[in-house]
Amino acid sequence: MRPNDPTKFGCNACHRHAYSHFNAEKDYFLTSQSVRSGSPFRLSSFRLYYLGQSISFLGDGIVPMTFAFAALAVSDSGWGMPIVLLSLWGTRMLLIAPGGNVSDKYNRVTVMIAADLVRLLAQIIPVFAFITNTATLWHLGISAALYGVGTAFYIPASIGLLPRIVPKESLQKANSWIELTLNTGLLAGPALATVLVSLGGIQTALLFDIATFLISIACLSVLFRLPKGQLLTNGLEESDDGRTAESVNDEKENEIPPGFLNGLRLLPRYPGVLWLMLLSCPVQFSIASISVLGPIIARDSLGGIAFWAGLATALAAGGLAGSFLAGWVKVKKPVLLVLVVLTICQPIQLVLFGLGLNIIVLAVSFAATAILVTIAGILFDTYVQITVPDSALSRVGSIEQTLMSVMIPIGFAVSLPMAQWLGSSQYLYSLAAIIAICGLIAAIFLFPRQSRIDESQTRMTQRSREQQMTALRDLLTQLGMPTGADLNWTTRDEGRPGRIVAMHGRQVEVMAVRGDALEHVVLDLSRNLATTPVTGDWVVVNADRVVSLGGRTTNLSRPDPSGQGVQVLAANIDHVMIVLSLERGLNLKSLERLSVMAWDSGALPITVLTKADTVENPAEAVAEAALAAPGTEILLTSALTGRGLDRLREIMAVGTTTTMLGASGAGKTSLLNALEDISEKVREVNTSGEGRHATSARRLYQLSSGGVLLDLPGIRSLDLLATEEGMEETFVEIAESALRCRFHDCEHGTEPGCAVQESVKVGEILQRRLDNWHKIRREMSYQERKGDAALMAKQRAEWKNMTKSHRSRK
Repeated sequence: MRPNDPTKFGCNACHRHAYSHFNAEKDYFLTSQSVRSGSPFRLSSFRLYYLGQSISFLGDGIVPMTFAFAALAVSDSGWGMPIVLLSLWGTRMLLIAPGGNVSDKYNRVTVMIAADLVRLLAQIIPVFAFITNTATLWHLGISAALYGVGTAFYIPASIGLLPRIVPKESLQKANSWIELTLNTGLLAGPALATVLVSLGGIQTALLFDIATFLISIACLSVLFRLPKGQLLTNGLEESDDGRTAESVNDEKENEIPPGFLNGLRLLPRYPGVLWLMLLSCPVQFSIASISVLGPIIARDSLGGIAFWAGLATALAAGGLAGSFLAGWVKVKKPVLLVLVVLTICQPIQLVLFGLGLNIIVLAVSFAATAILVTIAGILFDTYVQITVPDSALSRVGSIEQTLMSVMIPIGFAVSLPMAQWLGSSQYLYSLAAIIAICGLIAAIFLFPRQSRIDESQTRMTQRSREQQMTALRDLLTQLGMPTGADLNWTTRDEGRPGRIVAMHGRQVEVMAVRGDALEHVVLDLSRNLATTPVTGDWVVVNADRVVSLGGRTTNLSRPDPSGQGVQVLAANIDHVMIVLSLERGLNLKSLERLSVMAWDSGALPITVLTKADTVENPAEAVAEAALAAPGTEILLTSALTGRGLDRLREIMAVGTTTTMLGASGAGKTSLLNALEDISEKVREVNTSGEGRHATSARRLYQLSSGGVLLDLPGIRSLDLLATEEGMEETFVEIAESALRCRFHDCEHGTEPGCAVQESVKVGEILQRRLDNWHKIRREMSYQERKGDAALMAKQRAEWKNMTKSHRSRK
């Protein structure tokens, strides 16, 4: 689609096409083509690819001038360059279609490496011939033919490779940078070729090009060895993470059967691609014609060949500027913009040139046209890349290359005879009219269908997104995501959603979405995370690290054992199972304390009494537990007999996350083993009733019941980070009686009119419960003072004064 300088030798005359077709789905007026600010250079795969291609572009830039020198050196008849061009373009034109078919069928990196090896061999032949002083025109012809063969396979493969390297939202910027580098190489190449030939002869320039091929092959070889997570970022059939608009299932449904003709039959499905590709034919024909007639018109009618040099400079500058600006342009309807630019701007340039206006007007016209056409070309390439299915992308690219390979030589051949017959100006006007008419025809076929296509496209996109979100939700549900949960966090950052399974310092184990499955990965934490993640957190990950966290709905916390701050034990839990063993008697104080902790987490507490087979009257323990933890379900369980396990499985249903909270030896690991028949170690309980820690790290387990269990190590410290809400839920009878106290800040001690103390006297509240309430309240006050330096200092001063007063009375 973009203007090419047809005087350039080799496939590189059209590389701007080669590096710009991409992958995705759907058809025509795609309106979701916004550009994010993310740079493709943040991806190591693109940096590697870009490095190899940048150096290769520089080598490509020296080839036209080098072969021109070589042709002159071996042939005095003037037929040297035509034979070289015919050898190159002939093999390329014949093999570009098979090249697209092979590139869609096999690994594209492998195809590119093989093609580069062929082109490297093509350069070795004339190098050897010139070094041995045996170079003939046949050497150059064979070299050009081999170069054309390699190019015919390289270009289609490169067309389909870029979507495996750059995510969709960064594609337009990637195309912009590649185009900018290509144009820079083509501009700098002739000067560099002249210097190299002057210093060391033709063989030196060719050896330089061979060196660039070796670097390109090395970069492609490293790219081939990259992990899939770093290469396949658009989530195609070998998906990784980043699908934002299409699902793997959609891609498989749209897979195009092998064969060039099948790729050709695909085009009518995408009228925007088809008609703009056809419109580019007269545009390319006109560019070839200007390349031939421009110097002649400048010499005969505009004041000399220097006039054409100024216009060529304006074209080159406009192309560079357009390449850079294209990365920052945001267009909702790229097809419309491209159609307008090609239908209007290119004909205006032809008409102004035919009128023979002054150089300033023409230079501005040429530069402006180059800017707009380059931007339009990059936008169209990006549109194609998000429209044509990956399974046919190389073939569609080869179709465009075939059209261009035909139109440019025809433009070369007929422009001079037609200009002599019609006159140069009239010929240019005719070309302008042809392009404008073709543009109008394309508009007639496209725009009457616009509303219908837009509506259909909106429905398809919405349906596709709904299908994607349904598939994503199903996968995340396997990790404990509740039904109906908000999934906006999954698209906030580029990467794959997942959940932390376990923490190991600065490394985390994550179950992450990969295509239509889940993958276990070990990653580093980004240093830019605002919150330190914990087991159970929802996260977005890229190839090598956790990049962001989803919001927490609940979190289980306690004071950090170090005495500094808060320790979050687990996040995003739905049920907290307070696990207590009946083997040595029910510890009601622990139950009450853990109930406060559970209620404060925001999750639903459930009291699980384990080892029910070790007591004669478990119903009595259930009654005591119901008094100590009002409002919670009480479950009697036995890992030995299986009692209560079915109810636990019902609770741990699909889309839920459950954690077990309890001291070491409470039977949590035994319960997990009984539920899932897994092999976590179980340590014996000592004579005091305390166990050793069988679980040493917090870890998520996917359960056969469909839910997720977050297994915590036994809690060595029962310090609480309690809140009023947790206290009220656990000691509900004290909270209700406190409403009748005379003083609103009654501490339920010796204050007059204390309704709580009256309730204790009449037996409505157990003294043991009130004593534990007081103990927890004192811990709450202590934790509050620890977090307030001024309050702690005041408390120390009071203690110091009390000590002095006590000593003075002695």
